Amino acid sequence: MTTAVFEDRLNQLNETVKKKKRRIILFIDNATSHVVSKKLSNVHVKFLPPHLTSELQPLDQRIIQAMKANYRKSMLHSLLAAIGKFNTATEFAKSVTVILGHVCVS
Repeated sequence: MTTAVFEDRLNQLNETVKKKKRRIILFIDNATSHVVSKKLSNVHVKFLPPHLTSELQPLDQRIIQAMKANYRKSMLHSLLAAIGKFNTATEFAKSVTVILGHVCVS
């Protein structure tokens, strides 16, 4: 994330909210790229307290860990379902590719 990208997204969000005739509060962390250089009409930006990331990160880690475990389980199911189609381990290994998070066995 860069400051330019953040400001562009923030302006887009402000326009979207404005079209819906709504006002929102956006809570963000204090990353260096999160710079609000102008007052927005329909988005009020509030920064989270410093060092809050260290308290929230364990939660993020558990979510990421669960997602990886589910992915591995799915990948192993795909591999085990396809293993009987090949005569040698080399043939099988050459047939496996990972495309966009899916295991493909040709």
